[in-house]
Amino acid sequence: MFISLIVAFAVIAALAVLFGPRLAGQFMSWQETQRLIKAGANPSHINPPAQRENFEGELAPVWAFNIINGAAQVGHAPAFHNTRVEIENGLVITQDFDPDFERESTASAQPAGERYNNATLIGFQGYQPIPGEDVLFEARMQVSPNFYGSAGFMVQPQGTILSDGMFKGRFGNQAFTLFGVCFLGAESNLFGKNGATAQRVINWWPEVVEALPVDMFETHTYQLRLHWVDTRRWQGIISVDGDVVSEMSLPPLGPVEVHIWGDNYLLGSTFSGTPRIELQNGVSKWIRFETVSAWTETVQE
Repeated sequence: MFISLIVAFAVIAALAVLFGPRLAGQFMSWQETQRLIKAGANPSHINPPAQRENFEGELAPVWAFNIINGAAQVGHAPAFHNTRVEIENGLVITQDFDPDFERESTASAQPAGERYNNATLIGFQGYQPIPGEDVLFEARMQVSPNFYGSAGFMVQPQGTILSDGMFKGRFGNQAFTLFGVCFLGAESNLFGKNGATAQRVINWWPEVVEALPVDMFETHTYQLRLHWVDTRRWQGIISVDGDVVSEMSLPPLGPVEVHIWGDNYLLGSTFSGTPRIELQNGVSKWIRFETVSAWTETVQE
């Protein structure tokens, strides 16, 4: 009997170690979802007028700020560390080979934080769906043939990231919640998916990861539609070149902002199904945005 109890406790402990992080992530996601649902959405919200960025000359005022991370330091466009943000036939975010990558510290509080390379633009702030009015965000984009890491076009609650690159709250207590399109390099494997994906991320946890039937190496028009269902539920719809490719339920996010980026993340999944984050280095790779726009559309309730 005593040996049986020891074996039982050992099995329970092993399962806790194996599946604990996944359950914790799912619980934090559920907790944030419940908070958003309880907070609800304002049906009387007034949206900004339509806005469009054609990337001609300089960045338009639609962008609140840009950030470039490199070797645990924060800079800004057009270039910092091994990352460049340039306007040339659109907006191009490039990560070049980092010659110091192997020598840069991995002792940061975040996984290999001092080898993290990323460029982020935040803008088109203040939109949300309301009864009878959808909000649409659109980007025409593609990634380079040798693409690695992650990049994409998503929306998040306004004010998630501050202009100095820190998350709101500064102590890790700010949820990171997004909806939209994320490109993953061939080396990544997030719940068995890479390439072009549709994702719903709630409080850092990738609740939904769907493979999209599209070649991310070719230029396509990606559209995100946020549709009001009620004060506690929205619908997120993703279209590519006019064809709907993904639909999912969303908690109300409040006024949102556009987040476009390119980084050197290597995303994977552990045996237990918990996402794993590492970092990559390689030859120059890029994501190019031809246009980004946002507008509202009257719909039948």
